[in-house]
Amino acid sequence: MKKPASWPRILCCLALAFFLAGYNISIAAKETLLEQGTVMLLELRPVDPLSLLQGFYMALDYEAEREIVREMKELFRDEEFQERRERHLAVMRDTGDRVYEFSRLYSEGEALAPGEHLLAFKIVHGGFDRVSIGAGSYFFEEGYEELYSRASYAEFRVDEKGNSVLAQLRDDDLRVIARPEKSD
Repeated sequence: MKKPASWPRILCCLALAFFLAGYNISIAAKETLLEQGTVMLLELRPVDPLSLLQGFYMALDYEAEREIVREMKELFRDEEFQERRERHLAVMRDTGDRVYEFSRLYSEGEALAPGEHLLAFKIVHGGFDRVSIGAGSYFFEEGYEELYSRASYAEFRVDEKGNSVLAQLRDDDLRVIARPEKSD
């Protein structure tokens, strides 16, 4: 005679199924954003350290993050700034060639002018002087340090709500930095 399945096992399987479904939906949303999102190039100041545990990567430091912090410090006291952990929106202005600069903090219901777009950011836990607009690092294979050290812009794909995904890096001339194809 078969032993009936126990409720804890069934609940565990259902929880796993919901987790995997949510994870796959998240991946699909990011793939759609990469394909259909508005191209937004943001100036960066790269640093390329080596992490023995993670491999080769470039830490990304965005100029827009510094400008957002300056604006928030003007508007809020340090204590208020530290307490604001929720998601925020910045208005970014297209300066030409899809290069965007920080314009101002977004106020709910505010209309955007032509050439302006929203970009979401979060205040980083542990310090009132840091915000995050996206990926903080870019990983690459060993041997490509010199190629990626030329990065001057990060290409984000952004939707109308300000959600973003880092797509690739670009050089001073706004050309995509891509490693050469290996010949067999």
